Amino acid sequence: MPLFLTVTRISGEGEHTDVSLWYLFDADTITSYDEDEFDAIRWLTVEQVIEEPGESLDPHVHRFTHKLRHARAARHDGRPRRRHDGRPRR
Repeated sequence: MPLFLTVTRISGEGEHTDVSLWYLFDADTITSYDEDEFDAIRWLTVEQVIEEPGESLDPHVHRFTHKLRHARAARHDGRPRRRHDGRPRR
């Protein structure tokens, strides 16, 4: 199940709406990437992401990182995970 969903309007040539599902995965499993789609990839800690200027990252990555931190904190202190409307997740 994705942790995060974003919808971004991409303007300019090839204008379209980009819908992204954000998942957590083990970074050690990534052995290659689409070099036609990306110039490079790099791994950052949560703290490094928060410190990185917003304009150098995906426009939603800071929101995703804050949500990830909140989800991790809730698991560590035994609080139930909540839906956006405040009700507990099943």
